[in-house]
Amino acid sequence: MASGTNFFNKFTGAIKKKLLGHDHLDGHIVTGRTAVDMPELPLAALNKTVVACHTGPGKGLTDISQEPDPPTDDVYFNRGSVIAGILDWHRPHPQADGLSVTLYEKQANSTSHHGDPIADAFFLTARPNSCIMGLADGINWGYKPRIAARSALLGVVNHLNEKLFGSPSKPTNTQDIFHHILLSFDEAQKRIIANEGTTTTLTVAMICECLPNHHISSRWVLCSVSVGDSPCFLYQPDYGSVHEVTAAWHDGKGRDPRDSGGCLGTNVGNDPDLSNLICCLLPVREGDFIFITSDGISDNFDPVILKEASAGSTSPTPTTQLYLPGAEPGNSSPTMPSVTPKQRQELLTEKMASVIKEKQRRIEHMLTAQDLVEALITHAKDVTEKKRTFLEHVWEETSDPKLSPNTRRTQERKLSQRSKTYSGKLDHTSIVAYQVGNLSVAEYNSPRRPSSQSTVQHLDDITDLDGVPRGRRREIFQRGLSQGSFNSVRY
Repeated sequence: MASGTNFFNKFTGAIKKKLLGHDHLDGHIVTGRTAVDMPELPLAALNKTVVACHTGPGKGLTDISQEPDPPTDDVYFNRGSVIAGILDWHRPHPQADGLSVTLYEKQANSTSHHGDPIADAFFLTARPNSCIMGLADGINWGYKPRIAARSALLGVVNHLNEKLFGSPSKPTNTQDIFHHILLSFDEAQKRIIANEGTTTTLTVAMICECLPNHHISSRWVLCSVSVGDSPCFLYQPDYGSVHEVTAAWHDGKGRDPRDSGGCLGTNVGNDPDLSNLICCLLPVREGDFIFITSDGISDNFDPVILKEASAGSTSPTPTTQLYLPGAEPGNSSPTMPSVTPKQRQELLTEKMASVIKEKQRRIEHMLTAQDLVEALITHAKDVTEKKRTFLEHVWEETSDPKLSPNTRRTQERKLSQRSKTYSGKLDHTSIVAYQVGNLSVAEYNSPRRPSSQSTVQHLDDITDLDGVPRGRRREIFQRGLSQGSFNSVRY
């Protein structure tokens, strides 16, 4: 198939959870494969003013080269060419933020990490009554997957900016939104091929304001399209619950941490793998949080990967008995409870909700998107700390120049096998998050905005946080506010 072909035309028909006969959509996730499968809800006119935008890690989608991201904070003030109508792509907001880190261990006698460079990428553009955000997880290590991820996001933002905000023909309903997101995936595929990238997952979500209608009681709706295993989640503070919006693609069979399920890029020749392509629509309420993660985050909430349970049993442990009294998470034992794919997913989202609620309990202001991002990244770092530390000692021990090559390889194999007894998954780890509601530039001065002193301290120790230590990043953000560097941009 030629890279210029619109490969989405061949997919027709709805898949699981398509609402048939339901007139009211509250509390339902509607899924399909094409725009015409989705509900046609009327939209309010899209406001063009950009309140916040962000991309990463480092220069994110603004840099498709094979050069390392700058290790300084210059990236936050150096402006390059205009991309999708935006000159300065590093203007996060307390209610719209993203972050990429590496959980891999450091190489021996080096500040670099195994798996460098980070192959994930994310972006968001938040406006007064809408937000578009996307995350791509380049598959495998190296610059080619990173190019694929960044190229995909660049194709998406260019297409959506032109068609949703730059065209005389404006979207009037949610089918129009899905139509253009799917077409942006086609542009993403073309960019990957043109830039000689390899493969990547891709999830794009748009939160829009709706006109009053009898299908939903709220003003807001989430439209998402994904291929691969970068899930989109909803956190509802009123209920303290997390739900995976994109769960339909793995319902009944569970996700496989070793298989993304689909991808854009050069899967077979220059063709993508759209096996698990899915469109999802969900009514959401003001104050809800929408976030997309790479599997480096979602897998580190999985009870099997955390070694709190075992998978594959046909006789699952009753849910009320899943956590045994006195059991130590992360330690395998014959008494570990077994879980079905459904239980595994429920425990994953319950743990996510617990981590977010604990973050809310410990802060003195209303939860923000930045707080949510920090909480989930911190969890992923903490549950992999023992494995990462162990492997760093391994590479130090086997880097002794006196060891023969055969002895070194033998030791590495043995120690690498031991590392598998530790809980958690080392990976590139990314998240982008948005809190639903009308954003304005004035909200930068809201009491909800965390101060630089509220930064989680042990996040400062992680290298490669968008090329900037997290604590320093908050200082940059504060300085930008005081200097007036975060004015809104109009296309």
